[in-house]
Amino acid sequence: MTMSISSFAKKISENIKAHQLFEEKSTLLVCVSGGSDSVALLNVLLELQNQWRHAIHVLHFDHGLRPESSAERQFVEALAQQYGLPTHTLESQSLAQEFTGVQEKSRQWRMRFSEKIRAEISATHIATAHHADDQAETFLFKLLRGCHLSNLRGMNWKNGFYVRPLLNCTKLELQQYLRSISQTWMEDPSNQTTRYLRNRIRLELIPLINELVRGELNSRINDLSEQSAQLKLWIQQSKRHIHWKEQDILFIKNLLKESTMVRGAYLYHYLSDQGVSNLSYLHIRKILNLILSGKNQWEFHLPGKKICRREGDIISVCSARDINYSNWWCDSIEISSYLEQDRQIKCRI
Repeated sequence: MTMSISSFAKKISENIKAHQLFEEKSTLLVCVSGGSDSVALLNVLLELQNQWRHAIHVLHFDHGLRPESSAERQFVEALAQQYGLPTHTLESQSLAQEFTGVQEKSRQWRMRFSEKIRAEISATHIATAHHADDQAETFLFKLLRGCHLSNLRGMNWKNGFYVRPLLNCTKLELQQYLRSISQTWMEDPSNQTTRYLRNRIRLELIPLINELVRGELNSRINDLSEQSAQLKLWIQQSKRHIHWKEQDILFIKNLLKESTMVRGAYLYHYLSDQGVSNLSYLHIRKILNLILSGKNQWEFHLPGKKICRREGDIISVCSARDINYSNWWCDSIEISSYLEQDRQIKCRI
């Protein structure tokens, strides 16, 4: 006899089927912070166990950045113990010593150890509690930072080992579900500070835009994300002569055979493949202008201490520490770096 499940659990089960997030009898490593989002994810996956017959391991990260972190760790461990679930807790000893880029360094730390634990326990997937509000935040963050149109999308339902079963659920919906099953949670007070850009987007910008579009923000973002994905697919299908996977170089003559849209997209994805992060469309436009300038040798400095270089008909990317100017055959090199407000520094050596 099949046990009845809540309407919310039915919705999540449909998400799992529709997006092929995991198979029956999978082993899931579920990231649980103690907040409403992840606690809802854990509870709904428990509710679906009879249907999907998956095993659950709980993963908790204690960043050591706030006084409340130890209480959150104890809450998650007690919750996992209540359901008899194996728990993996990791505590950072170094993040509290960081002064810049703490959010990004925290994210990298979580990803590194999530994948390490997943491999150790032979889990098939890592489940995270990203939801519709996070989608809007990611989309607007990209929009404000400036990205290529073909990458103006939120998160994917599935990305490698990572699965996100809650992407079409709002935070309010998750909290209503927890109240309906009388499940408590703990909220991270740092989520309410406007110190970080992402928090300002979530706390100030999203409510304002949602008000202006009468609650249709998520629908509008989904529509634009779908169009962006279609554009990316069209660009990929337009590929004819541009190859860089094997040699990590881009041939300018082949790039210039394409339309302006395709040029920009392939340059963006080429630079991303070479490990350049935080790319904006401004970077792409400036490099394309340098390519069209007719100069055969130049450098363009990019985020992450990466340098895009032209040597004759070839574009390549290297780290600043790898530069060896003795190998350059021209009499002078133009080096360009673009700062905020479109200010440019150029020098010739």
